[in-house]
Amino acid sequence: MSFDYYDFDHNITYQYINDLIEEYYDDYFELLLSPSSQKSFGNVTMGLIHFFLSLFFMILQILVFTSFYSKRRLFNKPCYEIIFNYGIVSFIQQICHIITSIILITYIMEIRLVLSFIGTLLTASYIGNMAFILLLTLYNFDIVYNVKFLNDYLKKIIYLYGIILCYILTVIIFVLLLLLSQCKKNFNFFSFRWVNCGLNLNKESNKFEKYFTFPLLSGSLILQVLTFTKILFLRCYASKKTIFATDELKIILHTFLCFLTISILELTRDKVIFQIFWKKHLKYIPHILFIILSVSNSLFVLCFVREIRINMAFYKFFKGNGNVVISNGSIKTIHKVNVVRSVT
Repeated sequence: MSFDYYDFDHNITYQYINDLIEEYYDDYFELLLSPSSQKSFGNVTMGLIHFFLSLFFMILQILVFTSFYSKRRLFNKPCYEIIFNYGIVSFIQQICHIITSIILITYIMEIRLVLSFIGTLLTASYIGNMAFILLLTLYNFDIVYNVKFLNDYLKKIIYLYGIILCYILTVIIFVLLLLLSQCKKNFNFFSFRWVNCGLNLNKESNKFEKYFTFPLLSGSLILQVLTFTKILFLRCYASKKTIFATDELKIILHTFLCFLTISILELTRDKVIFQIFWKKHLKYIPHILFIILSVSNSLFVLCFVREIRINMAFYKFFKGNGNVVISNGSIKTIHKVNVVRSVT
C-alpha cells in the first residue's frame, strides 16, 4: 500500500491535492501574508514591464517584416518562407501580450471573457510556434542529409503545404480550446501568469496541451539530434570533408536556439528547472519567458541573417548618416564618411 493517500473512488493522491493548492491558492496566501511585497511589485509595475517588453518586441517584429519585403528574393528559399510565417504567428502573440499588459495596468478583472479569449489565442499560437519549429527542423534535416528522391520544386510545394498545415493546426487548437470549457485559460492578477479558469482535478487543459506539445517537441528533438550528429560526422570522420554553406549553418543554429528557448519554457512551467528557487519574484520567470518567446524567432534572425539585418530601417539610417565603425584591436573609432555622388 502506498503512502500517497490514494483514493480509489476519485483517483486523487495527497500529493496531487498539494499541487492543486500550490497552483491556485498560494498566490492568494502570499497576497494576504505579504502585502508589502505585492505593493512594491504590483500590477502596475508588472504591467509596465509587460507592456514595454511587448511593445519593443512588436516594433522589432514589424522591422523584420519590412526587411523581408524589401528582400523578397529570400522567399525563393523555403526556410525563409517558414521563418516569415513563423513570425506572423509570433506577432499574434505580441498583440495578445500588449492587450494583456493594458488590462493588467488598469486592473480590470471583470472582463473574464476577453481574458479567456486572449489566453486561448496565446495557447494556440504557442503550439503553432512549435509546429513551425518542427517544420524548420525538418528543412534543416533535408539539407544536411541531402534528400534527393524529390526535386527542389516538389520540396518547395511540400514545405508550402507544411506552412498551411501549421496554420490549420493553430486554428483547430484555438477552436477546440474555445469549445472545451475545462481547457480555457484566465490571467491570474496575483502571480501574473495564465492559469486554468477553474479548479480542474484532472487537469484536462494541461493534458490537452501535452497532446500537441510533446509530439511536436519530441519530433523536433529527434531531428535536431540527427542533424547535428550528421554534421559532426561529416566534419570529423568523413574521408571527404563536407563543407556546408555559411547561410545553411546559420539557419540550423537559428532553429536550434528557437527550439532551445521553447524547451526551456516548457521545462520551467513543469518545474523541472527553477524548482528549488520557485519563490518570490523568481516565480514570474515563466511569464517573462513566455513574452520573450514571441520574439525569439525574429531576434535570432537578426543575429544570423545578414541580409535581413542590413535592410532594417535603423541600420539604413545609421548607414545613411555615414557612420562607419572601424575596429582596431580592442579600440573602436567612428569616422564620418562623406559620400560624394557624381551626376552624369
